[in-house]
Amino acid sequence: MPMLNLEPLAATAAMNLVNAAPGAENLIRRALHILAEQGCFALGLFLASRGRDADRQAARGLHEALHALLTEAELVPVPAEPPPLTAAYYRDLVTSRDEESDEKALYRLLLTRHLLDRTLTHAVHYAKTQ
Repeated sequence: MPMLNLEPLAATAAMNLVNAAPGAENLIRRALHILAEQGCFALGLFLASRGRDADRQAARGLHEALHALLTEAELVPVPAEPPPLTAAYYRDLVTSRDEESDEKALYRLLLTRHLLDRTLTHAVHYAKTQ
């Protein structure tokens, strides 16, 4: 597998995320806090549980941008169609896969969490410039 420079991927995804969810700076900030404090699965629960229509749309845009990032970074398998915004998607991010050793699963989990954290952090700052 070729080496990927994840920083430009995170920066591009952050801009896409803000553009996909305009006016959602507060949601992005809360998503970042939940990821940092409670992890990837809690992030998925948070996004999937938004109640207001505007929040649901913003959460869906956030999810789609994050999924595109993880696909490009080869941290999730490429699906036939974009996965729906469900907690199960985020549970699968933290679950070991059959073909993975424990070490590889831990590496993938840490890399996934770091990449999501970096992207959401960039998105918070990018949203301030809009």
